[in-house]
Amino acid sequence: INHSFIMYTIPIKFDLNSFKDAKIIQICFTINTFSLFFEKVGFISVEGGFSFLCNDKKYDYKEIHPVTNDLGILKLLEKKVTKVYTNQKRNDLTLEFEENIVLELFGNGMYESYTLNVSGEKVIV
Repeated sequence: INHSFIMYTIPIKFDLNSFKDAKIIQICFTINTFSLFFEKVGFISVEGGFSFLCNDKKYDYKEIHPVTNDLGILKLLEKKVTKVYTNQKRNDLTLEFEENIVLELFGNGMYESYTLNVSGEKVIV
């Protein structure tokens, strides 16, 4: 197992394409995070700001503590990723799903915002 660990940006060598065509099979919540589990890929844990576009409605969250509802993301269950990309600074991650659903995760730079876990590789942004 590769235990590489990088903080605050997504390295160029990190394979984001492993999320492409992956289906979300589980969503878990804690008091200050939610995690998206992708079939045969890994998971993403979110504890910072994000936006969620679904049915032409956009939801923006600057923070998610405390989690008191599903934040609308239960709509992601069983949805496949169609596109995945970062911004130029490689601290924001965008996942586009079937049915024109878009999830954007925002890197803060000062605080941990989200963690990518793929094939034993962990990146904290």
